[in-house]
Amino acid sequence: KSIQSNSNKNIFYLDGSTYKVRVYGADGKVVGAGQVVTFKVNGKTYKVKTDKNGWATLKLNIKTLVPKNKKYTVTAAYNGFTVKNTIKVKQVIKAKKTTSVKKSKKLLKIKITLKGKKVYKKKALKVKFKGKTYKLKTNKKGVATLKLKQKVLKKLKAGKKYKYTIIYQKAKLTRYIKVKR
Repeated sequence: KSIQSNSNKNIFYLDGSTYKVRVYGADGKVVGAGQVVTFKVNGKTYKVKTDKNGWATLKLNIKTLVPKNKKYTVTAAYNGFTVKNTIKVKQVIKAKKTTSVKKSKKLLKIKITLKGKKVYKKKALKVKFKGKTYKLKTNKKGVATLKLKQKVLKKLKAGKKYKYTIIYQKAKLTRYIKVKR
C-alpha cells in the first residue's frame, strides 16, 4: 500500500489536531521529503508535502469542520492510491441545557465554558437572545458569563421557555432559559 498509518480521528473544534499518513514508494520503502499527497475533507482539497520520514500531515484547524451529529470523511491520495477515514468533531461550547430563573430576580448569570482537550482562553463568542447579540470573552479558565439584568427579565413571561444560541467561530450551541414566577 502506498499510504499507511492512517486512522479515524475524534477531535475538538479548532483544537490544533492533525491527520497524518505515511507514504511509501513502489519499492515498498518510505518516500523522502517533497512528495505531494492530496487530502480532501468537507469538499475542499489540500496539497501537502511529505517530510523526510514520509509523513504528510494535514492540520485540522479548519473552521468549516464544525461540531455536528455527523462525521466528516477525509481522503488522502498519492500515486493513484486512496485511503478514507472519518473525523468526528466534538463540541467545545459547554453550558447548562436549561437555566431556571425567577422573574423577580435582579440579575441572571449564565456560565459558558469553552473547553476541549485544552481551555480556550481569551476567545470571543456571541450569545443571541430575543433578537439581541451579546459579545463575551472567555477568561483564563475558558469561562464567559452572560449577565441579563432585571429590565430584560421583566419582559419575559413566567412559565415560558426561551431559546438562546451561543456562537464561537462557526460552532453553535442552543440552550434555554425557563422563567419561573
